[in-house]
Amino acid sequence: YNEYDLLARDRKYHKFSIKLSDLPLAKITNSNYGLIKVLLDTNNRMIGASIMAPNATEVAISLLPFIKERLPIGSITPFNYPSDSVLSAIKQFVQDSK
Repeated sequence: YNEYDLLARDRKYHKFSIKLSDLPLAKITNSNYGLIKVLLDTNNRMIGASIMAPNATEVAISLLPFIKERLPIGSITPFNYPSDSVLSAIKQFVQDSK
């Protein structure tokens, strides 16, 4: 979903944005440009995301299973590929926003 879809369906959601410069991987690869916006339902399940970044494919691949399966943010665990930093940052942002 995107925000327009959710508003048209009158679904409750919350969102947050993460600057790529906040991710450890971005610091390593010197990729400081970009933004990830994540949409969560009322049960903190990931239901959508917008990615504006040079390495958007890598970020999208890491988010896709959570959006497709509507998994709760709390179920994010470390993965063995570089996008782990994206998932870890999302989990931390959600926990900090409570």
